[in-house]
Amino acid sequence: MFVLSTIQDRAGGLETVPYTEFTSQVEKGNVAEVFAQGNIIEGTLKSPAAIPGKKGGGTYQRFTTERSTFAQDNLLAQMKRSGATV
Repeated sequence: MFVLSTIQDRAGGLETVPYTEFTSQVEKGNVAEVFAQGNIIEGTLKSPAAIPGKKGGGTYQRFTTERSTFAQDNLLAQMKRSGATV
């Protein structure tokens, strides 16, 4: 089940991004929707963004990230202000 899920995610263009990249997109108002379970966050951007640290460029629109256990931000309020569906 896990292998099939992983293959589907990769085929669907799900990009793993750092949490700081995700919060940057939230601040820009570029997050359309997110789904979270525990500290794992998956979502879609309104507009594609450059893949951070990837040589040769490239963009992503669907992403996954992991919220740090020590993060002390009010992420839900930020996403509501930016119009993201949670």
